[in-house]
Amino acid sequence: MWFVYAMARKVTTNESRLESILREIQTKLQLLGEATDCPVCLESISADAVSGEAGVALGCAHKLHADCWRHWSAHCANRHKPAFCPLCRNDEFLEDILV
Repeated sequence: MWFVYAMARKVTTNESRLESILREIQTKLQLLGEATDCPVCLESISADAVSGEAGVALGCAHKLHADCWRHWSAHCANRHKPAFCPLCRNDEFLEDILV
């Protein structure tokens, strides 16, 4: 009986965690759908006529031009830092750009 009770409580806990994760995924998908401008160059994100590349969606759901992301990743690598989203860590982005 105690085993069944403990399992039922665990199921309830897991359900609430899954609901929270699903809400986060839905929010990220909405952000991806609404993104129109690149936060680095401030130009519209659309398929580039020359290269045929569109924006890159990061794990945080922010979107950048593929070329802007390559340049930003290379800049971070030159400073021996992992690449990060310039919007999520805005203070650090501005510090790296201004230095």
